[in-house]
Amino acid sequence: MTVPATSPNRFGQTVLFITPFASHPANSGQRRRVFQIASLLKRAGFRITFVLYAFELPWYWYFDQISYQEMVNTWGEVHIYPTSKQVGLPPQDGNFHSLDEWWDPAFEKFLERLNEIKTFDVTVVTNVWMTKAFYSAFNSFKILDTLDVFSKRQQIANRTGIAPEFFWTDERNEMFGWSRADLVVTVTDEEKSYFGDKITVPVHNIPIVLAEAAAKKTRRSYIHDDRVVFGVLSSAQVYTVIGLNAVLQELELQVEEDFSPVDLIIGGTISDHVKTNLPVQRLGEVASEEEFLGRVDFIIAPQFDGTGFKVKVADAMLAGIPVLAAEHSSIGTGLPDSFVFSSPKTLARAMSRIALDRPPLSRFLDAVEAAAANLVAARERSEAELIASIERACGLLVLDVRGLSAEEHWPILASYVSWSRILSDRMRVFFLVDDNLKRIIGRLRNRWYEIVGEADLPDLKTSGKMVVALGPLRANDLSRSVRDGRWDWLLGEQVVSDPGDDAVSQLPFLHSDIDWLPGVMTMIRGRGDLAATDKARERIAGPSVARVTVVENSELARALPRAGRSSDVIIALSDRGMFNNLIAELLCGGRDSGPELAWIGRAGAPAERLLHEIASRCSLKFTGSTICGRSSYDDVEKYARALLSGVAMPLERHPITLQSGAALDL
Repeated sequence: MTVPATSPNRFGQTVLFITPFASHPANSGQRRRVFQIASLLKRAGFRITFVLYAFELPWYWYFDQISYQEMVNTWGEVHIYPTSKQVGLPPQDGNFHSLDEWWDPAFEKFLERLNEIKTFDVTVVTNVWMTKAFYSAFNSFKILDTLDVFSKRQQIANRTGIAPEFFWTDERNEMFGWSRADLVVTVTDEEKSYFGDKITVPVHNIPIVLAEAAAKKTRRSYIHDDRVVFGVLSSAQVYTVIGLNAVLQELELQVEEDFSPVDLIIGGTISDHVKTNLPVQRLGEVASEEEFLGRVDFIIAPQFDGTGFKVKVADAMLAGIPVLAAEHSSIGTGLPDSFVFSSPKTLARAMSRIALDRPPLSRFLDAVEAAAANLVAARERSEAELIASIERACGLLVLDVRGLSAEEHWPILASYVSWSRILSDRMRVFFLVDDNLKRIIGRLRNRWYEIVGEADLPDLKTSGKMVVALGPLRANDLSRSVRDGRWDWLLGEQVVSDPGDDAVSQLPFLHSDIDWLPGVMTMIRGRGDLAATDKARERIAGPSVARVTVVENSELARALPRAGRSSDVIIALSDRGMFNNLIAELLCGGRDSGPELAWIGRAGAPAERLLHEIASRCSLKFTGSTICGRSSYDDVEKYARALLSGVAMPLERHPITLQSGAALDL
């Protein structure tokens, strides 16, 4: 399963990618990993904001303009933050690093400001000692890419008799760093299970294999007729240096005994650290890895201890070159057991035996090609699972407010704008609006939501994102829609959503906890002083009012009072001031108090839904009636009288009515 390449559009999610390792040039395992994960997110349609916490060479000494331009060309937006010189120092207490010992408070201020002016759906941090960056990520989904388990570094170093390198800490600190994330990504299954059930954060394992890598078939015979060429390509990593010299020492003894025709080529900075009397070609820095692999029959991976995933082993496998590896070097690669050795002595003996017996090379090639194909497949599965986890955690939330107008429905719009502040904690929020509403909503625009129109729906479809739609947005408007149970709390305690068979979901106009939402609070405060006074005569829904009826048709609204009771209040929906004042009074009037509410007009009209939800929230009696078709009465006042007497049959009960009855009893 592969992650499809998606061309970015405005619905593509945003990623803040924070790392101490430059992605270009990808000439080390750490850099390869950064490039791999960032490229995965970019292919999946995410927009990358790349932040380099620059401490490694050559960034420590100067601004690497060439690498910077390569990163800009790849990711688009790139920020370089030169670190303080405390990064990379030994532990301050002499034993191990505290988790945040290399953290720069000024960098934290930079991240806080960046998160204030931009919204990020996902924040990715490389290495556990950088996880304090998550505290600036606000509502983002937080992913830690570990690259290593740093709490076992000191133990391994002590076992080998050397000083630990880079960053090392204890288990308590590292587990706390993992717990700062919402999801952790490791490079081997061994690291994934290292803390066992002590960690409750979900953990994914993705081997360091680039997307363009695929198992290749190569030549099927030895390079030379009289000898077998073994190669080592590595940096001067201390555990590899120790392991290689141990293998060469054992190989010297073996060659003295059986005169096996072993030819050795050493490439990379490790060349300067080789100690042996055997004839060895020391190439130093290698310009082309592919060219080096073409000169050898076998690759040797002699690191018997250490941490992490061995990228060079995977590279050789994917190039179709057989690999003889130490047990530690084979972790996560899937190499067959016959290619893996527990000690320098057993590895040296295998090299000698192959050089003497020259078994068919195809036997090794078939096995390594199968292992390489499995490694690529494992990477593809793991990457797809990661993208699926991100989509489940932070899909798109579309609030469909098409059909609403600023004049008639501003209480509803104020409620929705208030909602966006809360909903953006969990998802990226979009307002889907008509053209006539775009300007009004745009005035209120903030960092919690974005505005889109119907013209953007094709982009929404092609984004391939999982979408939770709230409002009348229909399922056929979307490519991937879902009714997500995590959002049921939006429907309130008493309001029942009935969006129809083909609608995705429907958000109430007012939530049961609407009182404190900023947009509606402004409306309530505008009438709160009046509601608290004894001037009941100035109130629309005062104690003497038995029922308030809102009528959509203006003519009918004018006719009904002439035939109604004095205890009734009739409000035409076109009277915006009266309607808005009514809403404000009802919202600040408390529960279990107030008049009966009634509606005459189109079923499901926004104003009718709003009244129904307020009635539900305040435990008020509500009656909704729908005018079906065209009335046969030419005289509106006569129609109103017929309506009151129950003769006017065009009235029928709306499905969401709380009270049963055959006709509206005015």
